[in-house]
Amino acid sequence: MEQCVEEKSVLMRRFIRGFFSYCYLLLARLARKYVSLSEHGFALQSQHELLRERYEILALKAEQLRLKNADLERQNTSLAELNREKDNLISVVAHDLRAPLNRSLSLCGFILPGLFTAEQKKIINLMIQVNNDGLQLVEGILNVDAAAYRDPSPVTINLRHFITDHLEKFFTGQAGKKGIWIHTAIENHLEITTDAHSLRRIIDNLVSNAVKFSAPDTNIFIRVLSIDDAIHISIQDQGPGISAEDQKKMFRKFQKLTAVPTSGETSTGLGLAIVKDLVEKLHGKITVNSELGQGTEFIIRLNKEFAQTPPLQESPMRYGQR
Repeated sequence: MEQCVEEKSVLMRRFIRGFFSYCYLLLARLARKYVSLSEHGFALQSQHELLRERYEILALKAEQLRLKNADLERQNTSLAELNREKDNLISVVAHDLRAPLNRSLSLCGFILPGLFTAEQKKIINLMIQVNNDGLQLVEGILNVDAAAYRDPSPVTINLRHFITDHLEKFFTGQAGKKGIWIHTAIENHLEITTDAHSLRRIIDNLVSNAVKFSAPDTNIFIRVLSIDDAIHISIQDQGPGISAEDQKKMFRKFQKLTAVPTSGETSTGLGLAIVKDLVEKLHGKITVNSELGQGTEFIIRLNKEFAQTPPLQESPMRYGQR
């Protein structure tokens, strides 16, 4: 009996020691887990603080950017208003300048038939030329203003009749006096719906430039092609060409280029600016192919049907042969 009690006592002590050992190991594991979680919590708290600081920096930069954008918007509004006032002032001044220039021109024409020496007549003719140059500049300024604000009035045009009739009336004789030949290649029944006034001014300026900058005994080629839904108008001369540097600035207003007219004609530096404004108003695209000494080719691309569409995409097509 005593032996049985003793065995039970030994077993009980072993069980208790094992139980306490297990509890100790469990507590040790829990302690390590707690330390790990505490360290992870501190790391998360540090990351949270870092993110909060970065967010505050980003929020500050965003507010600074908003204030800068608001300031830029105010400046843009102010500049746009100043630009409108400038355009209005230039338009008014240009319009008012026409009257005294015309009167001065009339007076020169009135006195020219009088009894003057050859030198005096040369001076009067020079005065007439100066007045004409002034009037041309005034008309150019007013034309730029008209190109910016006149709304298109689309009509359907037969391009062959439209272009050849206009060339015959205004350019064939002028080019013939310089010994320049104008050649056209236009389909008989090719039509476009666009603003006739704008298209006429585009052709006027480009053909006028081609004649102005071409030397005697050269050619001007005008080609009109139909490609998909677009009309391609090419005006190519055999003049001095346009340098790469001049091509960067040739569409700016009042920008005179390196090339000079071949017969003393005047140039205001407005023609190409007017052309670009008009082409864009017709939702078209203008490109130039030119090299010094190799002539110049302007290509106008317009939709066959006038519509409120974005400008046509650039095309690598080139019509002329250099």
